[in-house]
Amino acid sequence: MFQETLPASEAERRKKAFVVSRAAVVYRAALHYRESPVDVHARVAEHRAASFESAYEIRDVDQVYAEGTTAMAAYNLDDGRPRRCAMAAG
Repeated sequence: MFQETLPASEAERRKKAFVVSRAAVVYRAALHYRESPVDVHARVAEHRAASFESAYEIRDVDQVYAEGTTAMAAYNLDDGRPRRCAMAAG
């Protein structure tokens, strides 16, 4: 999936990098090892010109175990500054 959107050369990847600007998690309940699966819900919570925020939830039918968010900023590593996000066609 990401190979289609990542540039092939290291120089181009450095110009189109993303950095984590904030990460947060709230633990709601203990989730001990078990054989039965849990659901992981993930979504893009917010999108701006130079950043986006993803939200996550780990849960099963009647219990939320953890919630979290990660903010990512589009960043040009060579220039050392944020850049605008390019919107993928789709």
